[in-house]
Amino acid sequence: MLTTPGRWTGEPRSTCVRYIETTDGILVWGTGPGSRQDPDWFRNLRAADAPAVRIGAEHTQLRAREPAGAERSTIWTDVILREDPGIGRFATKARRTIPVAVLEPLEE
Repeated sequence: MLTTPGRWTGEPRSTCVRYIETTDGILVWGTGPGSRQDPDWFRNLRAADAPAVRIGAEHTQLRAREPAGAERSTIWTDVILREDPGIGRFATKARRTIPVAVLEPLEE
């Protein structure tokens, strides 16, 4: 469960998202399932300073980083599509680059 403030209202907005845990952090992506625009939750994530994440009983606040260029392509191809090749059909349907975020621990 990902919770971010709404980018217009500031009110908490929660949504269940698919994720992959890696050594670098938690990967999330905004397929929206095949929509022509990025999902609202991803746009809220871009505007959030420290989104809250709940996985099972564990709650934590993380920092979101949106990789670009070669890093984003590598994450999309070598991690996300390798985990679930079917996700690629949403990118084809949407005809847009699916945004990817790395959720990392906050700096101490």
